[in-house]
Amino acid sequence: MTVPAAKIAKPRDVLPAPRKFTVSEYYRMAKTGILRPDDRVELLEGRIYTMSPVGNKHAMCVR
Repeated sequence: MTVPAAKIAKPRDVLPAPRKFTVSEYYRMAKTGILRPDDRVELLEGRIYTMSPVGNKHAMCVR
């Protein structure tokens, strides 16, 4: 039995499934250097997001 060419998934059609991280995995990535201290990232609901830059008003409040 042969499979029609239209039914065979091509590599570009198959996307990897997103992976959620635990808090301990997040901290382990920081400890091992995967996430650097100057990386502006945060873990929200298992996903790692790049944080937006600190604006002038925010910078004055967090010094």
